Amino acid sequence: MMPRATPILALAAAVAALLSSRPVDAHLGLRIDDGLTARAKVGPGDDATKHLVFVGEPPAGLSERAMALAIDGAVRAWDGVTCSTARLTFDGARRTTDDVGPGEIPMLFVDAFDDPCFPIKDNVGFTLYGACDADGDGVDDYPVDTVLLNTSGFRWRAEPAPYQDVDVANPLTVDARSVVTHELGHVLGLSHTLDDRLATMSPNYLPDGGLATLSATDKLALCARYPSGKSECANVSECPDPFGTCRISRGTGVCEEERGEPGDYCTTDHLICSCHVTSASTHSGYCTTSCDADADCPEGWTCADQDTCRMGAPEDPGCSTAAVVDPAPLSLLLAWTLFARLSRR
Repeated sequence: MMPRATPILALAAAVAALLSSRPVDAHLGLRIDDGLTARAKVGPGDDATKHLVFVGEPPAGLSERAMALAIDGAVRAWDGVTCSTARLTFDGARRTTDDVGPGEIPMLFVDAFDDPCFPIKDNVGFTLYGACDADGDGVDDYPVDTVLLNTSGFRWRAEPAPYQDVDVANPLTVDARSVVTHELGHVLGLSHTLDDRLATMSPNYLPDGGLATLSATDKLALCARYPSGKSECANVSECPDPFGTCRISRGTGVCEEERGEPGDYCTTDHLICSCHVTSASTHSGYCTTSCDADADCPEGWTCADQDTCRMGAPEDPGCSTAAVVDPAPLSLLLAWTLFARLSRR
């Protein structure tokens, strides 16, 4: 007979088992990056304008119009940063890469497993900073700064799918605008940020559509590379809702979007609030708050028997019966489990 486990060991083992059962780390481990560092800061005489074109056809589930709107929205996100001189333009569609003109940056969908120029096969997207001659015939398969979007293992849609369940039969659904916005950051020469998980340039895909909106970290990185000498704000009152915080770095002020309000997307390892889990496979859900009655909750929500606000009426199929996650105990358990693993090595 095996010795009886102590309660904390059993609980830690349960947490470890839960984490190991995630399908490909759900959405959090699926990187959209190029693995390269940012380029040098742009000088006064450098061209800060990038001309983007879409090549070929989008995959099933994504119309040509939806793809054009996604690219246009991503271009406007980066193009509208006050403290930056960087400019992006979307110059329409091209049938093949042979139709791409000088100075144009092509974006196209490929099957990563069939394309030798796509180096990390489980990435959602990849930006090539140099030309690629895959077959060694002396002719480049893609020009410099090509953006490749992966159709293998992903479902592409125009709208975010934040509360999806992911397994072998249901691959991760990604929204085009979020992924394109991230990749355009690489086109502009930005590398990943590891200290802001809400940033568009975070290496991890978040399925709530939030990557389509630049964080203060993204804006400051862009403005450090393409400085205009201007600021978005000097104090909080100059930032419109939901951008309620003015973040200032080295004399440059940018507006920061506030996250963590009831209804915002969250996961058990991306805790920005008290998170009500609605998807068992991705451990994701929405931010909630405590309540004593329905009147304490946002309009259209109800106060559940666990004294927390729920979206919609209790009988709605979108409401989960999972308990609200208390961030502190889970964080401690995850840290304890990691320590236990390392100590056994």
